[in-house]
Amino acid sequence: MQVIHHAWVGYDFTETLRGEAGITQVPFGNLPFNSHSFFFSSNFYLGLEDDYDAGIKLSWLAQPWDVRLGFFKNDERGGGGTGPERYSFDVIADNDGSAIGEANTLVGRVAYTFGAGGGAATQIGISAMGGQVHDDSGKAGDYRAVAAHLNGDYGRWNLQLQATWYEYDLDSGADRLVMGAYQATYGIPADAMTYTANLAYRLPVSWGPISALTFYFDNSLVTDKADGSKDTVMNVLGLSLEAGPVLAYLDFVSARNQPFIGGTMTGDARDREQRLNLNIGYYF
Repeated sequence: MQVIHHAWVGYDFTETLRGEAGITQVPFGNLPFNSHSFFFSSNFYLGLEDDYDAGIKLSWLAQPWDVRLGFFKNDERGGGGTGPERYSFDVIADNDGSAIGEANTLVGRVAYTFGAGGGAATQIGISAMGGQVHDDSGKAGDYRAVAAHLNGDYGRWNLQLQATWYEYDLDSGADRLVMGAYQATYGIPADAMTYTANLAYRLPVSWGPISALTFYFDNSLVTDKADGSKDTVMNVLGLSLEAGPVLAYLDFVSARNQPFIGGTMTGDARDREQRLNLNIGYYF
């Protein structure tokens, strides 16, 4: 597939205030990612991590404060009925298969960093978003999400913690929805709680073109699902390698009821599935 990842224009009003318009990252949770692995966290598959939508965003980055506010008219494909050919995961249908999409989403994120400039820095923050769900005839419901998050750098160590709640309140009363991206679809509960806890260690090296290795252990839990389906659990043990424009990931993933690891967010599997994944990317 060929898709737009991001496409925005920006203006720096001051040294600390930037505006962006176009398809840009939604400022929600730990940024830029709430994970270290190629597979991200389970939040990514719920549209709550590294999500890109079409709208406007203001970012005020004045240490120790990080404040971001955005309004997104719709997802990057234009809303309901546009299908799963996209990078970011978005809701594309209700449980009956009727096309729906995000619209008129307001997002706010406030974070504060303790100890910036020293050997350790801890950023804590809260994020909130709320918007509408539209179908071909107009408004079909609402959705909302809130998160509390921590991102700490302690020497070579990085710790990420996040707790997130989301809810889709559809006029149809559906307790399941269909998400789509990468030309794939799967079901998710209409509301749930998610918890993530990630730990990484970055080791600078000088091995020819290789400049750094990062070892990580990322963990996700999706629980208290509205449809009563069993918990989603994903654990990723991995290593990333930096070599100039090359970034490579080697992940061992163990999960149950997790999309792309043999499951779906609305599954009832009790056994885990495993996947060994090697990704090598050249960025330019």
